[in-house]
Amino acid sequence: AYAPLLLLVIQVVPGATVPLSLLFLLMLATKYLALKTTHNLGTPQTLFVLAAPYVIVAIVAALVALYGGAYGLEQLPYFRDAFKVQLFLAR
Repeated sequence: AYAPLLLLVIQVVPGATVPLSLLFLLMLATKYLALKTTHNLGTPQTLFVLAAPYVIVAIVAALVALYGGAYGLEQLPYFRDAFKVQLFLAR
């Protein structure tokens, strides 16, 4: 499923590039075919299995973006101690 990564060898030639979108689509196509033929899945099941990791990562990233601020720098013990020292020295 990672054979399209060999296209990156083209970048050895100065000025030659491989678009990452093309590389991503080729990797998705090879993963789709590998999943479908290996596990004898139907098209909807294969698409679900193929898209599931991307959906999970997107949900986790959204949750971190929304609720990550709740775990600010005050939660770090060394930062809290350094902040107390700064407040003491500022008196």
